[in-house]
This record gives sequence, C-alpha cells and structure tokens, in this order.
Amino acid sequence: MKTRHPRMQRGNRAEVENSVASETTASVPDLQGNSFQGARLSLLGRAALAYADRGFPVFKLVPGTRSPFKGSRGFYDATTDADRIVEMWADDPDANIGGVSGERSGVWMLDIDPPDGFRSLEALIDQFGPLPVTATAQTPRGGEHRFFRYPETGPGVKNSTGKIGDGLDVKGERAQLVMAPSRRPDGSYKWIKNGATGFARAPDAWLKLVAPPPPPRRSERPSQPLRNCDRYVSAAVNGELRDLDAAVPSQRNHALNRAAYCIAGFVKAGAVPEDWARAELHSHALAIGLSAWETNRTIASAFAAAPARQLA
Repeated sequence: MKTRHPRMQRGNRAEVENSVASETTASVPDLQGNSFQGARLSLLGRAALAYADRGFPVFKLVPGTRSPFKGSRGFYDATTDADRIVEMWADDPDANIGGVSGERSGVWMLDIDPPDGFRSLEALIDQFGPLPVTATAQTPRGGEHRFFRYPETGPGVKNSTGKIGDGLDVKGERAQLVMAPSRRPDGSYKWIKNGATGFARAPDAWLKLVAPPPPPRRSERPSQPLRNCDRYVSAAVNGELRDLDAAVPSQRNHALNRAAYCIAGFVKAGAVPEDWARAELHSHALAIGLSAWETNRTIASAFAAAPARQLA
C-alpha cells in the first residue's frame, strides 16, 4: 500500500494544496518557521524545504538545467524528508528544484509552450469549456505551467507531448516537474499572482481529454491456460494475474512488478515455462492500460531480480 506524507492524507489534502499554492504563488514560500539549518540554505534550498514542509516531494536538478544529477534516479529520489533536503542543497546550493506529478504530489500539470501552446489552448477552451484559475508558474521563455489537483478517482492523467495540441504537454502520473524559483540561462521560473488560492480541479471534460485510453476489453486479451503444472504453483500464478487485473490506476506498475517478481521465481525454479509467463504478464499489463514500453521494462527488471522459488 502506498505511503503518503502525513500532511497529504485524503482528509487534509485540500488544506495542504491551499497552503502550497497560496504561499508559493506570491513568490518563494515564507521560511521563518523552518529550522536554523534551513535558514542557512540558499534561496533555492529554502524553497525546496518549504515545498517539502507542505507535503510536496522534491529532488535536485543540475544548476541552470532541467536535468537530474548523473547517477541519481531523477524523480524517484523526490522526498519530503527535511534532513535529506538540507543535505542536498547544502552540497549544491544552486541546484534547481525538481518535483514529481501524479498521485504522490497530488497534482498534474499543463505545460503551455509559446506561441503554439496558447493558440492550441484557446481552441481547446472553445471545444471543452474554460479552465478554472489555478496555481500557475511562468517559464523562462514566457510559457506557463498550470497545476491542477490530481483526480483521486477515475483513470488518472496520462503523460503526453503535443498530443492534445501543438505546444501543449501534459504531466500526469510520474512525470518530472521543474519548480519555481528554479533558474536557467534564459531566465527563472516564477509563480504568477493570478488570484489562485490552491490547485483547482479541472472540469470533467478536460479530465477525460487528458485521461489514459480505456484498457482493452477482457475478451480481446488472449489468454492461454497453464498446463502440466503443480496445483499449488498454478493457484499462485493465477492469483498474481488476478491481482494484476484488479490493480487501480495508481498501483498498476507496482502490481505488475509484484506479479512478475513472483512468477519469475517459479520460472527460475523450472515450474512455469518462461515464454508463457512473459507473454501472460505482458498481455495482462496491456489490458489494464500500461504502455508496452513500461510493461517490457518492468517485466525485465522483475525477472532479473527474482530468485528461484524453493518448491521442495
């Protein structure tokens, strides 16, 4: 089960969102309440600490860029742990601030690149209706990052580049964000004072536009029975596949990794044919909406890591 930062529990998420957005849209969050260690950090370090204090996980980017540090895990390193953040920005005071969109932070982001992005946005507004005022940052080149509340139900938000319109990118589940006041050679990211008091919820028509496509119908997914197999092994493998089928959108990749790791153990013990196992995992994963690229990567990683099961 996914662990949330204490301040990001469902019961008080709106309060946290309002706190982050209202304080950051004014400029850099007020940091007087943070520790003496935090007070000694650079402007970027103090901003990173303030985001984390409000439940928004952050990680550091190479100064002046949007790139994670070499050898890091990118947004997988995002944290709300104050001690880790103090250490990161004490080591690299000019590091830019990275964030992660999706369930973990509670936001998704519409990235509008000028000039095409604004023209595309106007066309979409004519088709789907207006978007509410929400926490928005200006990019160094005059674009906008509009942050919206991540839906707590439904299929979620799919990452895309130019799919919904020229110059419009969508940062949905597990995408890297660059947070104000990060700097680039051509300027800084700055929160816009637009009257927003939090991360607005996008209208349903827009959420449908940015949602992932529905998974194929179960009847369209070919499935082959597991033959000539021990009853215990067969029950365990089929149970893992059923759990994968039932995974909610935010847990799909985790469910695939768990199922692949378990089944790979039976494969390495010689109890399950590898070709069958990989094909079934791949088919079930695509059927719940995972991409082929993500599916292949997760299965390969799980098979590499799993030890052989002891069946004696």
